[in-house]
Amino acid sequence: MNSLLFKSIPTVVSSYMKFVHKTELHRKMINAEPVIELYKKNKPFIYAFWHNRIFMAPFGIPEYINRYVPIISKSKDGELIARTVGKLGVKAYARGSSSRYGKNAYQSAVEHLRMENKGYVVAVTPDGPLGPKYVAKDGVARMALETGVPVVCFCYNASRKITANSWDNFIIPLPCSEFVYVYDEPFFADKNKSVKENLDIIVNRLNKVTEIADNWEF
Repeated sequence: MNSLLFKSIPTVVSSYMKFVHKTELHRKMINAEPVIELYKKNKPFIYAFWHNRIFMAPFGIPEYINRYVPIISKSKDGELIARTVGKLGVKAYARGSSSRYGKNAYQSAVEHLRMENKGYVVAVTPDGPLGPKYVAKDGVARMALETGVPVVCFCYNASRKITANSWDNFIIPLPCSEFVYVYDEPFFADKNKSVKENLDIIVNRLNKVTEIADNWEF
């Protein structure tokens, strides 16, 4: 990829994301009040959603986008993503990957969650970055147990969208769409349960909000 294209992609993609957000015809928020309360009290939490719902996740509650901390690969593709979300107003990242730099990413995410005065929100896609679709890795549960912060499961859907032919059927909303944003109650991991038991609870909650969003009638 030439340098001009590398520099241009984040601007183009972030501009499109902002345009989709600004041209929303209608927005329905389901159970957002507990999440807004966490933001208002400057409380850190883990923001969990499936990989195919990355696109509009930063715009769930856009006035707090500067506290959004995505976990991003240290690859060249990851650098493109970091530059793109940076143009949306994201100020911090947990850099790493699921392989070589995975441990670094996890540690960085934990450190951000422990900065209680910052109220950072670490974005986690439990089935990312390579899938399989809707099959969760245990990092989100381990992070919740280690930090003691709540997990908020989230999903959105759009009335007009493109569904990519990718491993996760990535969703790209179109301008002038109606949106539904669905949140679960904040979940605190139970230290008396195993990582797997906590992960199963998180996955059930993720599947619940995803089912509501996917079956929404616009």
